[in-house]
Amino acid sequence: MEIIIGKPTQKVVEVSHMSRKSDQDESISPDVPDFEPADRPFSTQEKRRRFMEVVVELEPMVLEKLRAMYDQLTTAGIEWRYPAFPPALEEWGDNWWLKDFWCFDWARESFREWAKLPAQWDTESMESLRRRWHRAGGTIPGDVPEGASFQLQPIRAWSVLRESERVFRKRARRQFYDELNSYIEIRRVAAKAARAVPPAIKRQDVHFFWLARYQVKGETVASVAENNAAGLTFAAIFNAINRTAAELGLTIRPRSLD
Repeated sequence: MEIIIGKPTQKVVEVSHMSRKSDQDESISPDVPDFEPADRPFSTQEKRRRFMEVVVELEPMVLEKLRAMYDQLTTAGIEWRYPAFPPALEEWGDNWWLKDFWCFDWARESFREWAKLPAQWDTESMESLRRRWHRAGGTIPGDVPEGASFQLQPIRAWSVLRESERVFRKRARRQFYDELNSYIEIRRVAAKAARAVPPAIKRQDVHFFWLARYQVKGETVASVAENNAAGLTFAAIFNAINRTAAELGLTIRPRSLD
């Protein structure tokens, strides 16, 4: 947070360490709410879609190559709808270590979107699911009362004859963070009272990124573990990658290829 006080031509920036939550992980995964309804778990299918979205974010060529393949298949009149399995699709899977049946289902679903055909993987379009995913279920605004907006109470004026600028800054920061933390706590209590829970996707998102880096980007486990924001050990990262792959039903890339 920046607090700017003084002459119009002077900008004094102070970085406070008093905030309750760190922003260090903002670049790791897309922003999602902290809560979701307790009765709204995400299915394996939805998790697979989220993982593939992470894959495309980290390695755009996965989708670009798939689109080029689709154009070639349609130009040549080669059938790609299930149960057809063109060799180019198998080659695409081999190239990115996305060899399981649902990876090819995801690819065909992309083909169906580009062909403007109804979705078959489930009843929801990929774009619709993507929006809902980032809302962490989309139902928490209705399940948890919105409550009052966060409003900072007026900060007592700086009396320049009785108080130094340093003391005023300290007082202003203290009031801001006290009121902010109090507001956040009130909203968390309201969410828990409504039986909302931390969303599984928020907990898993970083695991999807680790798995995608290892599986598709070809990084070693050591590379993924190095300087991870959570400060976890090699063993913890290794176990998380394998556990996440098992949850998705993804055949893990052999470590002998690292």
